Amino acid sequence: MDTNNVNMQRTAAERKPSNPLDVHKDETEKKIMPKTSADLNADASTKADAAEEEDVTEITVDEQPEDDDNIIELSKSYKFEGKVIKSIDIARIEDLSGRDAKKIDKLYKKIAKGNISVQPELTNEYAIAAAHYITQFPVEFFEQLSIKDIIKIRNRVINFTFGD
Repeated sequence: MDTNNVNMQRTAAERKPSNPLDVHKDETEKKIMPKTSADLNADASTKADAAEEEDVTEITVDEQPEDDDNIIELSKSYKFEGKVIKSIDIARIEDLSGRDAKKIDKLYKKIAKGNISVQPELTNEYAIAAAHYITQFPVEFFEQLSIKDIIKIRNRVINFTFGD
């Protein structure tokens, strides 16, 4: 067989119909259905995915440690039992139970000495009771902190109590 003849046969077999009437038998048996909106969306999605793959720029961010709300940085250093205290870790606040809340309430009433608030969670005394219960530092330690530091502790207790 001649190589030109083989090329001509291959060309004829690979040829696509030039007009709608020039269709092979197996192609005429296919049902011609209009494309649905789902088909059109899938085609658009495929095209968009292909375009995205070509134009994708990877962005990386150096992870910085998150500020831990449960570590309260004090406004100054305090010396307590031979140790220098620069911050108070109240991470255990996340694990408190209803039983713990009852104990904190009882201690609050003791610290407040009869001056009970309608909303005790908003008071410095409640914050001191909670911080004592969480950290096991004595109540007297917290009572000697600066007002700025006690307010930081109180605000954290309030935010935890009334937050999400």
